[in-house]
Amino acid sequence: MRTPKLNPAQEQQVLALYEHSKIAEIAARFGVSGGTITRILHRHGAMPPRNATKHEQTIIHRLSGKRTQRQIAQFLGRSLSFVTFWQRRQGFRAHPKLNAKLENQIIALYKSGLGQARVGRRTNVSEKVVHAVLVRHNIPLHGTGGVPTLTPEKRRKAVAMIRAKGAYLKDIAKKLGVNRACIEKLAHAVLGCERFFGGAIWPPLQSAFPERQRHDGCTVGDCMNLLGRIFPDGLPPSPDSIVVPVVVDMLMTKFPFWRSASAPVLLNLETHLTAAVATMRGAEQALVN
Repeated sequence: MRTPKLNPAQEQQVLALYEHSKIAEIAARFGVSGGTITRILHRHGAMPPRNATKHEQTIIHRLSGKRTQRQIAQFLGRSLSFVTFWQRRQGFRAHPKLNAKLENQIIALYKSGLGQARVGRRTNVSEKVVHAVLVRHNIPLHGTGGVPTLTPEKRRKAVAMIRAKGAYLKDIAKKLGVNRACIEKLAHAVLGCERFFGGAIWPPLQSAFPERQRHDGCTVGDCMNLLGRIFPDGLPPSPDSIVVPVVVDMLMTKFPFWRSASAPVLLNLETHLTAAVATMRGAEQALVN
């Protein structure tokens, strides 16, 4: 079966979507393969050429050993894997051989307050090599890797930014000057989501799974809206112990991602559905009386 061909108007939509969506998501939306979307992006100049030009190869050859791979990638506007691939093609050793001068540089950078990962990026060696050098020279290791800790004031600001969902986790971490990992852990704790969608999705911090609660009553209210759409004429007379499992089964049938939800997520959903059903039945009973 041949893949459908996109018309010029659809190709313009692909170019617009590429700013905030992954190629696989765009391909699924138009019912075509990822290769088709990639060819459209290359044809319109929205994606850099696959192969390095002679000028880019010359720059990589000249800067290799003098600049880190990340610096070369930023200079060329290419990915890190692109630079790594062409360095290997040119026979360049990505990680320099350890010597006394390089080890002294690693130790000096680490003592200046940088973490092991940052020292590795500065010296173009792996974090494991940095760690081995520090241990061999009996350098005291600091627990946070030189990254500032999340103070109560920064935590309060981080929680507000996470709940606003107006910035990506890496941007929140950069603005507060803390490690991204601690912001990600905090976001999972605040929003109660098992995992977030990856890629450049707007607004950020979207998840296929419901949030435990952003503030009191928010999730129960969402469940009440859901039940109102499923039962527009009112809740059925069946016991709540039957209604709630039926609604969960309907969600799993209609939205396949619910089948991959963990037990805590499903328990959280059932808890809020039960509370929503009880609230709705109480309101119906009050109207009758």
